Amino acid sequence: RHEYTACKLHRMSDGWADAIKEAFVRHVEREMEITVGVRHHRIVDTYAAFEVSQSTVVSVMPYCNGGSLAELLRKNGPLSEKDSKSIMLQMLCGLRHLHGRPDPIIHYDLKPANILFHDGEVKLSDFGLSKVMAGGGQRGSQPGMELTSYGSGTHGYLPPECYDGDASRVCPKVDVFSAGVVHFVMLFYPHKPFFKAATQQQIMAMKPHEVRHATQQLEFPGKMSTEGQAFLRRALAPRREERPEVPELLADPYMQQKGK
Repeated sequence: RHEYTACKLHRMSDGWADAIKEAFVRHVEREMEITVGVRHHRIVDTYAAFEVSQSTVVSVMPYCNGGSLAELLRKNGPLSEKDSKSIMLQMLCGLRHLHGRPDPIIHYDLKPANILFHDGEVKLSDFGLSKVMAGGGQRGSQPGMELTSYGSGTHGYLPPECYDGDASRVCPKVDVFSAGVVHFVMLFYPHKPFFKAATQQQIMAMKPHEVRHATQQLEFPGKMSTEGQAFLRRALAPRREERPEVPELLADPYMQQKGK
C-alpha cells in the first residue's frame, strides 16, 4: 500500500482467569469482524490480523496522524462551539452508517479516546464492545436487544437504559446519548454533564432510579447558543423513547446551520 499503518497489539496475560481470556478474545474478534466488514470514511477499518504468539494478536489498521479527541482536549482545553459541532456532525455521519445496516451496529463505547483524527477528519475507532443487532433487534415484544455484557463500557457516557441489570435492553440510541456526552465534554472540558464527582465503580454501583435521576440534571457550565442547548438536551434525553435517532439529529436545524 506504501502508506503508514498502525499495529494494535492485543495481548493476554498468563495470569488471567479463563473467563477473562475468553471475553478478551471475543472483544478482539468482534472488533476485527466489524471493522473488516464496515467500509466508511468515518470509521477506522482493519486491513489484516495475525498472531504473534499464543497470547498476542496484532490487527493492522490505517495510521491516524492527528491523534485522538482526548489528546486534543488535554492539550488545548475546550473547543469552540463551531469546532465541536463540526466534530459532532462527522461522528453522527459515521454512526448513521453503523446504525443503517441491515444488522445495525451499536458502537457502545463512544468517548474522546475512541475518536481519532486523520488529516483533520474524524474517524470512529475501537469496536471491541460493539453490539450487532441481528435482524434489526425487533424480535419479540420488546424493542432493542438484551444487554449481555452488563457492566462493560465507559460509565458516564452510557444512558440510563444500560443500568437496568438483567432487564437492560439497548438499541442504537445508546450511541446518540454517548455522542451527546462527547459533544458536551468538547464544549466544557474538563466538565462532564453527569456524574461529575463519581468514579466508574460508584456509577456502576448506582441503582437504576439513581442513574435516571442524575441524568435529568443537565446544566451548562459555560456559554452555548440556545439552539445548541436544545440540541444537546434532545441527544441527552434520559428516556430512550424521547431521544431521537441519528438521522433525526442530523436533520436538526442546529446541525444544518452554517458558520455557527
